[in-house]
Amino acid sequence: ERVINKNVPLIFFDRKKDIKGVSSVTINDFEGGYKVTQHLIEQGCKKIAHLCGDKKLEIYSDRFEGYKQALLDNNIKFDEKLVLLTKSDIDAGKKAVDKLLKLKNPPDAIFCSSDYVALGAIQQLKSKGIKIPDEFCVAGFSNEPFTKFMELSITSVDQSPLEMGKMAAKVFLEQVQDAGKVKIEKKVVLAPELHIRKSSLKKKK
Repeated sequence: ERVINKNVPLIFFDRKKDIKGVSSVTINDFEGGYKVTQHLIEQGCKKIAHLCGDKKLEIYSDRFEGYKQALLDNNIKFDEKLVLLTKSDIDAGKKAVDKLLKLKNPPDAIFCSSDYVALGAIQQLKSKGIKIPDEFCVAGFSNEPFTKFMELSITSVDQSPLEMGKMAAKVFLEQVQDAGKVKIEKKVVLAPELHIRKSSLKKKK
């Protein structure tokens, strides 16, 4: 049986659970989902699909809620048929595109909760001769290194892993130094940054 030393501070990094006395360092996933969806709307997209991770995990649930709120704030009706639960891999993105394109009223954009899903979606759309972003916009989440180096660079939300790591270390050290005091958990939430690239940029400034 695994024993946890209560004298050593626990810190959730990126993903978290609400456990009393445990600190966390995350980004605002709701804001990230909202920002990327708002961007797609501003590019003229009217039917935006969302390829969502497991909503039992707070990060994916929050991204979904941000997506949904952006639609509502822009008077775009939420359509549950445009939300598909997917794994975070390339093949899942390809399969999701096939399902979406078979709909009676298919989408003109996709917001993916993973950059790997976004990559798969782009590959599948290209294989069907669909022009990105002129006919279809795609955006991901995490700002994986490959997203900016591809010929068709991918719009994505940066999770600020370096900043998140520094903040987690800072919180850890503060709690270690205050070892003799009553510990109060810290909930640090960083602001997400949207990197707009070719995969969604229809309207050039």
